[in-house]
Amino acid sequence: VAPATPQRTLTTVVTSPIRHDWLPVVSYVLLPILAQAFNLSLVQVGVIRTVWRAATAIFQTPVGLAAERLGARNLIAVGTAASGLAFIALGQSAGFAAILAALFCAGFGSAFQHPLCSTLISHAYPATGRRAALGTYNFFGDVGKFAFGGAVSLLFVAGIPWQVPITAFGALALACSLLVLVALDASAGRSRLVAVAKDETPARPGWGIRNRAGFTALCLIEVVDSSVRTGFLTFIAFLMLAKNLPAG
Repeated sequence: VAPATPQRTLTTVVTSPIRHDWLPVVSYVLLPILAQAFNLSLVQVGVIRTVWRAATAIFQTPVGLAAERLGARNLIAVGTAASGLAFIALGQSAGFAAILAALFCAGFGSAFQHPLCSTLISHAYPATGRRAALGTYNFFGDVGKFAFGGAVSLLFVAGIPWQVPITAFGALALACSLLVLVALDASAGRSRLVAVAKDETPARPGWGIRNRAGFTALCLIEVVDSSVRTGFLTFIAFLMLAKNLPAG
């Protein structure tokens, strides 16, 4: 494959976040349906969501380290395929244990997204345009979340069995893994960034964190934000059902 241009790298990254950004948002719509179909308690629902998020968080750092040797492009394809296979398995699940295992694997696949896609974009735009490229990537992720969540909701309201869209989205994620391999060359994300400003402060040893106080503050903000947002979005649907609001 010919070396990918910055534009092709960005296009590939923003058009294939189905593997991670778009599939997890489906869970907020899917969990109440799974709870009814398999008679799951709220505790079991919480365990399912926690296992998914925990798998995503735990594997992000090891994935980033592995990419130094194996290449971001290859690992993104692996993560995408893992998410796809997990959702296909979810569509065939017959109980709580199977659902838990499938969504753990989906969380594992999701761990490949942010550290590696951000790496690809940063290496594709080492000088100018990096902030705009990263902003574009995040914007398309939010658009995909809205589109996929809305599409799944409409399908469920139309009476389509939940297994159908879940399996279809899993197959689409597998197709996206092939897209990554075809669109990007194997060296994508491997080269080290080159300083472009003469007065740029040399990178520190370790992980290159230059402002540790700021980095720590951002980590704490992310912990609070993710905890509150995930808990609210997971259980708001159950609260609405408890208040006898119509599911459709």
